[in-house]
Amino acid sequence: MFFSTYIIARDSVQYMGMADLVLKGRFLAAFEYITPPFYPLLLAGMKLVIGDPEIAGKLVSLVAGTCAFFPLYYLGKKIFEQRVVFIGLFLFAIHPYLVRYSAEVLSESTFIFLSIAGFWMLWKGWEGKQYLFCAVAGFILGLSCLTRAQGLIWIGVILAVPVVFSLLRQGKIIDKRHLWISFLVAAFCFFLAILPYSYFLKQLTGEWTIRQRGASSILMGTGYAHQQGLWVAITILLSHPLLLIKKLGGNMGSFVLLLPETIHYPFLVLLVIGLAAWRHTKRHLKGELYLAIICLVYILGHCLLYLKVRYLLPIVPFALFWAGQGFWVTASWVQKFCARCIPRLMEPHRASVVTVLLICFTAASALPKTLLPQRLDKLDRKEIGNKIAALFQRRPVILASDPRIGFYALGDVVDIREVRSFAEFLEYTHTHKVDIVVMGKKQLHDEGRLGDLTRDFFAHSDHPDLELLFVYPTEDQSTSSSFYVYRLVGGKNQPAR
Repeated sequence: MFFSTYIIARDSVQYMGMADLVLKGRFLAAFEYITPPFYPLLLAGMKLVIGDPEIAGKLVSLVAGTCAFFPLYYLGKKIFEQRVVFIGLFLFAIHPYLVRYSAEVLSESTFIFLSIAGFWMLWKGWEGKQYLFCAVAGFILGLSCLTRAQGLIWIGVILAVPVVFSLLRQGKIIDKRHLWISFLVAAFCFFLAILPYSYFLKQLTGEWTIRQRGASSILMGTGYAHQQGLWVAITILLSHPLLLIKKLGGNMGSFVLLLPETIHYPFLVLLVIGLAAWRHTKRHLKGELYLAIICLVYILGHCLLYLKVRYLLPIVPFALFWAGQGFWVTASWVQKFCARCIPRLMEPHRASVVTVLLICFTAASALPKTLLPQRLDKLDRKEIGNKIAALFQRRPVILASDPRIGFYALGDVVDIREVRSFAEFLEYTHTHKVDIVVMGKKQLHDEGRLGDLTRDFFAHSDHPDLELLFVYPTEDQSTSSSFYVYRLVGGKNQPAR
């Protein structure tokens, strides 16, 4: 996947912009982005070593995705049988989305690694009565929050675990005093890790928060979306219980629809079997309850936010252990069926043959999607950017709807969606000293401002201030999906002829 992801994601441009500012020593400017800073800091460090920002970003994700195997293995082997852990890790290695994001210039892979490592360290500290591990765990989970803002949900997990276990009637089994100390130490170190960045945002926004404009997604669809501030959003929901229930109930339906794709359909079947066969397999109830609390609190936390497949991925590695349990239950069923219906078939190696066949079937159900090339249909953005970069000696300012064009053109992108009409376009390009305008004919069919502007633009494309540089793919091959690249005649940055 490292070499078959043909173009970066739109969000990647922002991460690399932050990394560039860090490398220039402009830390305050970098931290003013709405994105938490830890992944861009890692990206900046890797770029110092590698040089190429795209390869550097992919390497950060690849290293994080690979390293996630180790804490996941050590956590799993404390809770599940060795064979269940083996299948869980196998499913983790071939999961379409987990593999895909380990080759992207995005923060998901780093966030998942930090989350797994943090909860493994927390379990190790709790079980071994070693508070230092709990402190390190809290700090690592704090770093995950500085990687993606939804890591703030992990503080809910840290506080929910001792509450749930304290309510259980297992006083002789669980030392509640040690339980609370372990998780309060983790909570303290969690807040200690995020405090500097949160304080910076307090100076910037006037509110203690972990992400700028964090309230919009929480209050979306409630009638209070105009309210600003994370704590304001939380206060509104807590003071309106019916609104909170409506928000959770509405997004829970979306979660149910997203779950099969997030887990991956065949893996979900194994997951259901693994959970359903509760009484028929050897279980570590304490450990599985720990993982269940992690997953359930994260789901509830995200039901207050905007739900997408990529946002639900952090719970998938934990859930795959139950899918591994379901794999072995299924293998046992198949072996019993073969022994009853065709007793002489595959003897004396029936168990091994069934296991290998099921592994092959499971891999075959996932690998076609896992190995599917990514964004090949968006490759034109990269080629347009490269062609613009070859025309200009200095960094051009580009008006376009896709920031990736500016990244590959080694220029700065001004968002074309800020403009409504051709008259506004002329004023906007002059104000922002635009050199290049990239217009796609596909945008003619868009609704809203972008479609209106595109239609108005092509109606005035013979304006004397515009000079057509090239058409992609070519003017002779112009289609409804072609891109037209214009130069502003009055621009100071002239192309090298």
